[in-house]
Amino acid sequence: YANGAWKNAGGAPKLQKLILPAIEKQLLKMRSGELGLGAQKHAAKVFDELIKAGEIEAPRGEEPPAAKFEFPPPEGLAPGSKAAAVVAGKASAEASELNFARQSSGEYADDVLGAQAVFAAQPADVRHFCNIVAKSCVMEGKRRKMAGPKIAALTADTLELIIKTQGETSQLADLHAACEDVAKAALGETRYHAEAADGANDDEVLLYVENLLLMYGAGHLLLKNTTLEMKKNHRYGVVGQNGAGKTTLMKEI
Repeated sequence: YANGAWKNAGGAPKLQKLILPAIEKQLLKMRSGELGLGAQKHAAKVFDELIKAGEIEAPRGEEPPAAKFEFPPPEGLAPGSKAAAVVAGKASAEASELNFARQSSGEYADDVLGAQAVFAAQPADVRHFCNIVAKSCVMEGKRRKMAGPKIAALTADTLELIIKTQGETSQLADLHAACEDVAKAALGETRYHAEAADGANDDEVLLYVENLLLMYGAGHLLLKNTTLEMKKNHRYGVVGQNGAGKTTLMKEI
């Protein structure tokens, strides 16, 4: 740390002595905490090296607490807008839906996971996180038009990683059964046992992208809010005039 500046400038001892006052001045500014905690810690390392080398004396006084960096409040936000809510630290309506709480429609049930032994033994914050992850897996499975058992398997594989980080593996055998109950609570018994929509197996899906945005050239819009789906054992052709964006689309794929 300490020798980087003067070595880059040539490394001569005379040069080191010449720039040392400027280095010490900058280090004192960093040590004061004016530039933040990271700069303050860096200054402590550099001071330690220079003091051991006998180049400078130890700074006097206690190291003051570093100033916390804060973004200045933005201007021009419309009251009640989504941007204003984000700045204020308020969760949006979409984020609130990830709570996986019981809803009046009965689509999701918070007590499905909590009633399972593998989750009941976990701390409250871990159970809450597992609820959010399970809801996310169900939403992803529905988006991909997966069958109920495959949604349950996706949920189980994801939650298993979380449970293992807590050091609890004795009851993982019950995890898949618990996730089946979650998928059934979310989809309903009839839909859970039904195949994916339009009879297609999700294993046949080779590529699936929602809300595709594609531009080319000097900002020319090619696709917006487009769903791109490609399946195995199918042939696809791209037809268009010169400059329509065929090559750009193929590169994106």
